[in-house]
Amino acid sequence: RNDEPPPRDDEAALDKKGIKVCGSWCSTAHPKAPCKMDERLIPCLGEHCRTTAGLWSLFMLGPRTKSRPVPCEMYKAGIAYPNGAVPCDDACTIPEIKKERYPLPTGLGVFCRPGTCSPGATPSPAAGRGLGTLQCPCNWFGSECESDWHPIRGVRKRRIGYLDHVTVLLDIDAWETVVADYRPGAVVRLNMKEATPDRNADGNHTGIYELACAVAKCDTPGEVEVLVAPPLPWLRWQVTHLNEYIRSLPVATKSTIPISEDMDNKKLFINPVISGFYNGRYEYLMDFLDNDDTVPRHEGTMDSVDQLVVLSTGAGLSGALSAIEAVVKRNHENAKSAGNRPLKVHLYHGLRDVRHLPFCDRIDELVEAGDLELTLVVSTSDRDDETGQTTRASASPWAVQSAALRGEEQKRNVTTRTGREKVYVQHVFEQDMLASKDKN
Repeated sequence: RNDEPPPRDDEAALDKKGIKVCGSWCSTAHPKAPCKMDERLIPCLGEHCRTTAGLWSLFMLGPRTKSRPVPCEMYKAGIAYPNGAVPCDDACTIPEIKKERYPLPTGLGVFCRPGTCSPGATPSPAAGRGLGTLQCPCNWFGSECESDWHPIRGVRKRRIGYLDHVTVLLDIDAWETVVADYRPGAVVRLNMKEATPDRNADGNHTGIYELACAVAKCDTPGEVEVLVAPPLPWLRWQVTHLNEYIRSLPVATKSTIPISEDMDNKKLFINPVISGFYNGRYEYLMDFLDNDDTVPRHEGTMDSVDQLVVLSTGAGLSGALSAIEAVVKRNHENAKSAGNRPLKVHLYHGLRDVRHLPFCDRIDELVEAGDLELTLVVSTSDRDDETGQTTRASASPWAVQSAALRGEEQKRNVTTRTGREKVYVQHVFEQDMLASKDKN
């Protein structure tokens, strides 16, 4: 029964390393005292079963109907496990946040409300259901805080193969707030709120839907450009709803599709950009390259870095291109500075059809200027069965054609070396790294 406290634990129980099992004793212990999660109450794996008395007391002690306050920093760090929440079903999580990549808080991935894809901590949890009460403002993935939302006044859209190139239009004041903390690889969260949630939604749904997109370009006042790919077919309706809605909007490359409050009973919003490309020490890309004194250095210096290699596929080209253009700009700015040599920039991009390369003109310009080395790995056949000549690349700029031909040659080399029939961009990159190592 949900109105009863969880069963009492054996307070003398120890794990194999001598750490006490979390229990009612945590309410009077030092908040930082270590303990092992009681797996009768919450599933966990390995080292992720370690927690503290303070967290256990906050999230697990007391009746299940108790609402658990979840500070934004805890939510962002992924360490909250409010009583009653459960690891999200695989059909609720996109590949970028699968438990294999983000195992927190308990080793089994992010938490959801039982039976739904809604986060386990929300600003307004249903009365009497317990779970976590997220403390707003909190601009992070999955957050349903509306305090950082800015209304979208319109969109422009074009279809490039299976991708949608979407330009989100904002009032200037909103745009300045949205892009204020932009970094290469940054992400914006698009949100939709339905006054009357669709009946197909999972039970007790709030009518709030999210779509996270890497920013491709945001330096034109009032505009933010992103790529939107089709949703994965195994994801639940609640997860794909906004994606499908945006892709259902008509193509309009020059005119604006207005977004009004009563449009299909839907309201669209955008959050300020978050995150960006960073390394294993959480140093952002440009901070690392600039070797800023405010960024702690752990090993090595810029003297050991002379090349930047970027891998991407599909809609991931958005963030990849933003990083490349930022580094190229840095190269040009530092060209005449003593002691600053330009980095060689390489892009390996996987796509289905070379004719459907997003931002083709921008990429072609970078290659032609000598600022970028490009390899395109096309996953489908690009050759005429009789002549053996390329059929798709001929409609593309010369630099793009050459990059596609280079990718084709490398795919054949990979197949010859490994016997692999299906060759993708990561295999071509590996081939090049092995070849470079052999030369050295």
